[in-house]
Amino acid sequence: MASQQPKIDKISPLTADEAKWTELRKIDWTDQTGRQRVWEAAARKTRKSSGVDAVAIAPILRHPNKPPSTLIILQYRPPVEAICVEFPAGLIDEGETPEEAAVRELKEETGYQGKVSSISPTLSNQPGMTNATHQVLDCSPTIVSDPGLTTANMQMVTIEVNLKEGDKEPEQHLDEGEFIERRIVPLSELYSTLHEPQKPVAATPLPWIKATGSQHRFLGSMAAIGLGFCGGTGGYALIAPDLPLINEDLGPSPNITWVGIVYVLSEAVFFALVGKLSDIFGRRWFFIIGSLVGVLGSIVGATAKDINTLIGSEVLIGISAAFQISFFWVISELVPMRWRYLANSYAYMITIPTNPLAAKIAFTFQKTGL
Repeated sequence: MASQQPKIDKISPLTADEAKWTELRKIDWTDQTGRQRVWEAAARKTRKSSGVDAVAIAPILRHPNKPPSTLIILQYRPPVEAICVEFPAGLIDEGETPEEAAVRELKEETGYQGKVSSISPTLSNQPGMTNATHQVLDCSPTIVSDPGLTTANMQMVTIEVNLKEGDKEPEQHLDEGEFIERRIVPLSELYSTLHEPQKPVAATPLPWIKATGSQHRFLGSMAAIGLGFCGGTGGYALIAPDLPLINEDLGPSPNITWVGIVYVLSEAVFFALVGKLSDIFGRRWFFIIGSLVGVLGSIVGATAKDINTLIGSEVLIGISAAFQISFFWVISELVPMRWRYLANSYAYMITIPTNPLAAKIAFTFQKTGL
């Protein structure tokens, strides 16, 4: 994980012997008046026989419950000494078609995989300096970025990525020395997003928030995850220290030991089902239904008149806990790997009152009559 901001240490002339990726060219040409002239340009050394240097990818992410979105990336570019907002892109290998290169580069830089939707005619990106080509959905005419400097060209490829409910954020497959941050942006918000002032990647405290498309949704989801985890642990931990007193009040009954047993048993049984089934059908409604079962169990327990009813309530609370304690699956889908330790730490910290301090809080409730 990157621990500091990138910076330029030194800038010096590059000799032809040292240049690995680019070369300077002297172009002799004749202008419209017949006068002979000389032009200096830079070109890539890596251009393959296809005549196209690279591809840029315009990903279209389609999700059953979210608006169509695209992926932009942020990475530091030493020539401009700044973090640039870009589409995923990369060089075409020998023997690759632009479509194949686009699929490969998208997976490497973002982890996402999809199918090619459209490819444009060859477009010149920087025809005075390097040789690259863009391919676009509407087959636009040739586009030049810096035609007085480079001969670079590329093609822009549109790739559709079809997502399912519950899909996890894929892992990137970055080369050594690559530091790329992904951001998912709804297509309807792309224009406004690109006009926002961009902060340096390392200075962004919660960079994954933008990937959800809404800061409020993200914070609401994290709050629900934390509070659900509290309910899952506190559903038994908060009453366990007071079970002898509860038995005196509602019993006494020899079945009081089953309060803890059924909680663990029902949790264990449903734990084995939650992961696989939520992978198939999506996590959202599984966790919502699980929380509602916990609310029902809490109501039954709070109004119980005998020990057997209390045991029944713990069955429901144990079922609910299987969903709520599975918080780490949801966090892994909301938060990128490099920030996940913070999100998981938050989830454990928020359960301090209902787990490590549960006994103290339970006795306090009992003594004060709360």
